Amino acid sequence: MKTFYERTWDRDQCAECRRASVGSDALRAVLASLPPKLVRACGGGVSHEVISCIRDQLSYVPVAVLQARIDRRWWGRWATSPLQREAEGNREAYRPDDVALWLVEPTSCANRCEDGWLMASAQEPGADDRPCPVCAEVRAAVLAESAREDDFDDVDSSGGAKSDRTVAEAVAHRSFAECSGSGGSCGAPVRAPHTQCPACLDWPWCGCGRRRFDPAVSEVCVACADRAAAASR
Repeated sequence: MKTFYERTWDRDQCAECRRASVGSDALRAVLASLPPKLVRACGGGVSHEVISCIRDQLSYVPVAVLQARIDRRWWGRWATSPLQREAEGNREAYRPDDVALWLVEPTSCANRCEDGWLMASAQEPGADDRPCPVCAEVRAAVLAESAREDDFDDVDSSGGAKSDRTVAEAVAHRSFAECSGSGGSCGAPVRAPHTQCPACLDWPWCGCGRRRFDPAVSEVCVACADRAAAASR
């Protein structure tokens, strides 16, 4: 079910500020839709990267869709989440400018949906508010894979159920691979084919200063690579 969020932060704005949200200047209208709390955290204005992303989006996405995207993502998560975080261990850092970019950047979907929902078009005016079939297939595949893992994990190699394990056996069992670095004491989750986390592998830091990247695959971190790909669309 799709949820609609009412915009409340413009109730105390003057008439000029209200007109900006529905004015002819598309960029200004989208910027006026960003939550004041986030804009203040960004120092009173958003970064050039955010503005470039909005301009790129406006070449094929209506203003109303971008405004709805901001409202949905803000109230769905960021209104009650920290707007910045420092890097700690295996947790990546982010800043208010990153949050602003995440509010406006397009959904990572080959069908160009809006966070799992299709937009109406001239060819299909009734397609609005319809679940995206591409995202639905991806979600179904993820859930099916998770269910298979759970079914496989219900019984261990000895034929016993998980509930029959001793405390020591439960601690020794892991449903995911762990980093073997730091003499085996790291334990951070890792993905195949890697056996150690980026920190233990001493991967170089990305130019953004927030994340490490695999030098054998790219010259920037995954987040910066995704942003560059979105900007080139």
